[in-house]
Amino acid sequence: MIIIGLLGVLASVGLGSLWLSDYYKNKGVIEQADNIAAQWGGNTGAPQRARLTRLVNAAYAMIILGGVALTLLFFIKKIPIATALGLLIAGIIPGILAPPAFMGTFFLILAGLMAFFVKKKAPAPT
Repeated sequence: MIIIGLLGVLASVGLGSLWLSDYYKNKGVIEQADNIAAQWGGNTGAPQRARLTRLVNAAYAMIILGGVALTLLFFIKKIPIATALGLLIAGIIPGILAPPAFMGTFFLILAGLMAFFVKKKAPAPT
């Protein structure tokens, strides 16, 4: 379960980082295209711009929530229900922002579902 969670964190943070690096690498071209569209008096790129904004927001969410999920994985034996909910949230929220994010968060969702079946660690006998 922890291995699947780690794969989910790597995939989520990796895909989010890739999307952000591509966005910032091509930001100048995107702004030029917006300026040309504005000069021609059209707003033809608005749907694509909105989709791009959602992808960038999802990328930030994937990176931030991936870090939270990594932290939660260390507490899987102590607080399994909270860890399961955290992993599910880390996997679902980016997908709500932009559905292609589910490619990177699939393993987080799978690990979150599996975490519900982890038994809480028994206290040490005294």
